[in-house]
Amino acid sequence: MLATEAQLYLPISEGTLSGVLDDTTDWENTVQALDMPEIASLFVLASLPKLCSHRHIPAERVLATTLESCNEQATSISLTALNHYALQNLNRTAVDAGFNLLPHFKIALLSHEAVKRRAYLSHTGQYDFGFQTRYRESLTDRPIKTIIGKRQGSLNAEQSRVYREFEAQQNEHLHIQGYAGTGKTSLVKSLLTMFGSSKACVLVLVARQIQLNALQVEFKNTPHVHIATFIDLANMLIPEDHTTAANQNMRDKHNARATMSDDAIIRQLGVQASGNHSAQQLIKVIRATVFRFCQSVDTRIMQKHIPATHAKDLDATVCAVVHHFASKLWQTLLLPPTKDFKPPIKGYHKIKWAALHGWTIPARYTHVLLDECHDLPPTLLQILARSPQARSTLGDDYQNLSGQTLRQTSNIRIREMVHSVRSGTAVEDIVNKIIVAHPSSMKAQFKGNTLSALDVDIYEKPAVPETPALILVNDNWGLFEWVQRLASQNINPQLKSSHADLNRFVQDCFELKRGGGSARHGELFRFKSWDTLADAYQHCAGFRRFNQLLEKGYAQKNWEQTYNRLLNAPDAHPYVISQIENVRNLEFDNVMLTPDIFESADKMSKAAFSASIYVCVTRARRRLLAPEMLHQWIEHISQTGWVDQKSNRGRQP
Repeated sequence: MLATEAQLYLPISEGTLSGVLDDTTDWENTVQALDMPEIASLFVLASLPKLCSHRHIPAERVLATTLESCNEQATSISLTALNHYALQNLNRTAVDAGFNLLPHFKIALLSHEAVKRRAYLSHTGQYDFGFQTRYRESLTDRPIKTIIGKRQGSLNAEQSRVYREFEAQQNEHLHIQGYAGTGKTSLVKSLLTMFGSSKACVLVLVARQIQLNALQVEFKNTPHVHIATFIDLANMLIPEDHTTAANQNMRDKHNARATMSDDAIIRQLGVQASGNHSAQQLIKVIRATVFRFCQSVDTRIMQKHIPATHAKDLDATVCAVVHHFASKLWQTLLLPPTKDFKPPIKGYHKIKWAALHGWTIPARYTHVLLDECHDLPPTLLQILARSPQARSTLGDDYQNLSGQTLRQTSNIRIREMVHSVRSGTAVEDIVNKIIVAHPSSMKAQFKGNTLSALDVDIYEKPAVPETPALILVNDNWGLFEWVQRLASQNINPQLKSSHADLNRFVQDCFELKRGGGSARHGELFRFKSWDTLADAYQHCAGFRRFNQLLEKGYAQKNWEQTYNRLLNAPDAHPYVISQIENVRNLEFDNVMLTPDIFESADKMSKAAFSASIYVCVTRARRRLLAPEMLHQWIEHISQTGWVDQKSNRGRQP
């Protein structure tokens, strides 16, 4: 909530109160410099702990009584005497205890100017009970009331401001950079209701299926709204041209989730070892190069598309080999040479194909609206820029887990939403230091919710939290480890990813450990033995713990018992385990960061890793549990002030 939603405004400013609570300042001198309303505020703060057990006594009544008493003493005797009385009856510890309870009572502090104006007092010096309403209304225009489906609600001050601007200029491009928890998705839903009375037809584009499903529930009976994923859009744009084999192949919707072994591609393309690099090593670089090309605005594959993390280890000859076979692989994707060899077509292949041909969004749509556009690939931005519709995009550069930032065109208005509804002020320092160090040009300060009682707790040794929480892990090794930890304590956790995918991962590990070579999981199918897998993950703490568990006798039957717990996870208030990328549009009361997350700090670009931590710390509403490494890392980026734009999260095909 914003300050506009506070139930009481205390007549002391944040700056003044910070000075009072600062241990480095002299307590007596600080209090003696305060005015009457500020002294009254200190007495109210000191009384808040007792009010916790007497909630029937309104805090506003306490403020009114205290102001009346302080005003009487200051008027009849002197302000100096009032200050002396405060010094005898108050102390810094008591005031600080009350300060920490402000979110609990939904109390906000007035600005310094509002304190001096004394509009909260009547002409006789008594408290004015109408002040709260007047002051709240003075902070902003009245909030926009919304009806989505059968549910009524209202937008907060920032959302209402953007809504009104959008309403006034519906046919102009608009981008909203909204920090985590500022209510972007709620705003999207409200904007869509705006078009109900017009002849508009809105295409809503989202990156992931989970977003599509959620919006379709809200707007299933809304004919003027069409919701699609980026891949759906590509399928829409690629023509049903049965005379063009490449178009037919790109429209194939059945093999996007399939995988093909590196060995099969090596044989078909004729890839051979070059220099000190084996064919198996080269094919990984070739795949990554095609991926980088598909994420670019270029019309042909070039050596610059070889990822920097690979290119630094390749000489000029090997770079030329990679470039050659990457071009050949792209052509093979478009036109498979035989029916038996048909590499799977992924969504990014389709989007690139549509962008290369200059296809645009059909004119039947009057507006395009994108939620979470931080996942917008440059190729899709090309399509949007060519299309005739007015587009509105909402996103957050700091939630792009590749570390990239969206480069908007010059003719688009940019607005910011910085006040989080979800996250308390306890994470402001962490988030703002990430914002300073990140390469995004959006540098407005993140503002936590002053009415949210969020605690940040640092732990020394990871353990299952006492109360249900979201447990964030780095990879599949972490998923397995924490699922197993919870199962060993008779807890049925909920998994924010595919149960079948994790089961396939673990089963393939058992198969490789037994000496088999039939791994099928997308992360493991390239490994032909346990030794090669162990060599690749030797520096991964999660893998080492998994291996130690196997060495102690952990067997497939043990995993089956644990897996059954996953399938029977409770629906209400469960423990949740997830990788970071699966929770970007979610929030939880309690969130725990596992230490393994910080293993990636040196393996990823600094921008990508900082985005991961940003997502982690902004998921929590009440409590954030983190290892000491979080503070160490924040201190490091504060001292170094680094900025980079390398894009590599280690998840490329």
